[in-house]
Amino acid sequence: MHLYRICAFTIAACMAAAANAQAQTCHEIPVSLGATHAAAADVQHVSLVLRNEFRAVVGGGLVGTTPQVGYQRGRYAAQVGLPMYRTAVGAAELGIGDLSIEALANVWRNQCWATAVAVVMTAPTGDSSKSMGMGHWMAMSSAALSLRTGPVTATAMIGGGKAVGAAASEHHHHHSKTGFPLVNPMNQFEANAMLRLTLATGSAVRPEAMASIALPLDDMGVTRSVVGLGFDFNQGPWRLHPSVQVGIVGKPFYARTTFDVGYAF
Repeated sequence: MHLYRICAFTIAACMAAAANAQAQTCHEIPVSLGATHAAAADVQHVSLVLRNEFRAVVGGGLVGTTPQVGYQRGRYAAQVGLPMYRTAVGAAELGIGDLSIEALANVWRNQCWATAVAVVMTAPTGDSSKSMGMGHWMAMSSAALSLRTGPVTATAMIGGGKAVGAAASEHHHHHSKTGFPLVNPMNQFEANAMLRLTLATGSAVRPEAMASIALPLDDMGVTRSVVGLGFDFNQGPWRLHPSVQVGIVGKPFYARTTFDVGYAF
């Protein structure tokens, strides 16, 4: 019972600190499709996830919701999502963002170690003139190595992303006030890494902490770094995942809160 109170107090305190903060969506390394230790040969399900988020940005804020449909069969998984945003930086804007398609494969695992690879493509369905999208296709890939020891699981991820297509040569930073496309701050060409720690508590609640960094591989890029806290709550087919993140370097956002609600059929 004490652990529940500690988690609740920590997250409430972080959200209170984030109330004065930022918002803009960084592309996360796409191992969010599933834990590397979780894939079993006989697992097969369809999942529905609704990701809700608030981001406080320079000069205003942003609210977004992303319906996601996923499918997992054994070690393989795929997911499609189409975000919708309401921005309030200057004049308020409402619209859809860039469509994302993700695929993941859990390559190998045993009782302690696991590895996974993932790829993501985003299509320019969002209106870049209103800072709802990148204005061009993006391709991202990543690899993850996970170690489980006792109640703690540590997952390290490395990856990269690059703008592709004819429009990729255009100026990437569409939003003049923030220096990033408002909803998806990302460099035209970058390398990124993330570390996530999760704690098994013997209950349905699993606290987690994360830190990430993105390094530009082009001349006009910006280094970004983010840290965050959250927890997973799994009960039967339901999954809840609240989190709060703070921008440390490059200010992809001052702060960002998310709340995912998922159901697996």
